[in-house]
Amino acid sequence: MHHTEPHFFYRWPVRMVPRNAAELRREAEALTERAVRDPSAWIALSNACAILADTEGMAAAAERAYELAPNDPDAVRQWAYSVAQTGHRLSEAQALYDRLFEIAPDDPVGLHHRCTYAMLDGAYSAAIAHAEALVRLHPNDPTRTANIARALRLLGEEGAARETYRRAADLCADGLNPFPHGRAAGLRPIYTALAGDWAAAERDSAEICSDGGLGLADPDHPRYPPGWLDAVARGRARVKGRDLHVFGNGPSLAVAVARHEEIAHFDFLSMTMSTFQLAEEDILRPIGKNVDFVCVTHPVVLADQSAALRDLFARSPEAALVLPIWLRELGEARGEPPLLLDERVLWCDCYGQHPAHPGEPLHVPAVNTLLCALCTALLLEPRRIFLFGFDGRIKGEDSQVAEALYYKEHDPSYLKTARSNAAARELTRKWLWWDSLQFSEVAPHALRHTALLFDLELPPIYNVCPESALTPFPRVTFDRFIEIAQDGKKAIESDH
Repeated sequence: MHHTEPHFFYRWPVRMVPRNAAELRREAEALTERAVRDPSAWIALSNACAILADTEGMAAAAERAYELAPNDPDAVRQWAYSVAQTGHRLSEAQALYDRLFEIAPDDPVGLHHRCTYAMLDGAYSAAIAHAEALVRLHPNDPTRTANIARALRLLGEEGAARETYRRAADLCADGLNPFPHGRAAGLRPIYTALAGDWAAAERDSAEICSDGGLGLADPDHPRYPPGWLDAVARGRARVKGRDLHVFGNGPSLAVAVARHEEIAHFDFLSMTMSTFQLAEEDILRPIGKNVDFVCVTHPVVLADQSAALRDLFARSPEAALVLPIWLRELGEARGEPPLLLDERVLWCDCYGQHPAHPGEPLHVPAVNTLLCALCTALLLEPRRIFLFGFDGRIKGEDSQVAEALYYKEHDPSYLKTARSNAAARELTRKWLWWDSLQFSEVAPHALRHTALLFDLELPPIYNVCPESALTPFPRVTFDRFIEIAQDGKKAIESDH
């Protein structure tokens, strides 16, 4: 890793959650007491609650604004956004964004969400229309043009899709987005690859992330906690050269559970997503192993799991958390004691769509928790990574079938959801598809940037779910996984 001058690269938010966020909420509450019938006061309170990840307070204030001004675009937008954050009320949010479109057809937030909902519904032509309207409003934003390209590809218009991705890539290197160190520079390799030119994408990534073959990661971002590199070094001392098994909670985890005794003699460390109890109780503990790393990226989930995590770390002294830096800031703003001291946390950063770059070497595109886990795991230099329970889709085609969404989907260790609701289950099916589509587009480049920045070799990654919708890595059966894991080679040529 070659140290660089910090001012040479863009380094975006110094802080995502203001230290005085709680004070700002108190001021907003006081404003609503003075102007009880002013919808803008309630919108300000809703936004202040949102900064503190107080979804209930955000929704209550937004609903009050909407009640006071049901035809005001600002009030409709805030209520729609707040409803969407509850997770199981997305259909209600969709109707509110439709309402926003009726009264403010050029509202960019409304257009963005209508574009996403159209994609979820398979209405790709409608998604293109909304994305084109956004391009007219923001002609230099490459993400809007890329949205058009994605929809064209899903419509089967491959030639038009590639050409549109090329236009999106060009926008990442124009006068407003200087390349290679501009704000959109990291998106250029993604769009270039999606346009079909992987060689050019690799050259772009190398130009962004390295100089003369040396990685350009700048470790001194003012947001990064002190000692974050020391935490990486401690994790690397445990993981380097060993296999890492990463456990999700997709339906295919049942296969690993049924055959867990076959991996008892393997030398590996484990990483789980937030609901770690399922892999721990059904796979790891029965074979005498522990959960080594838990990756959590959502504040509501972290709060829900805090007691279980404290118990885990009390009985597993070497276990560590993977957390986004903004959750640390959130805890500071709320005045909450940290779940763990910094030395037991591996930090990542995830607030935008771009891969890591020299000024923000820990940044991961905000797609899903798995991508944060993988980019963080890469810093620990595992020999190989095996994924279990990452289906990226429901089991079968019917979202209403029991256990179609997740492994033991009604287990109490999960965050309480509306999984018994038919509409919510169908929306989960759609979001799993959408999540997998974005992950498959972005993951290879996010991992490549992290590797280049820190002078790392990308380890082989295998997805032990042959039907998975996550396509960047070889998808193998459990039998094939056993063969690979027993083989002394770092990778099996036939799997690439």
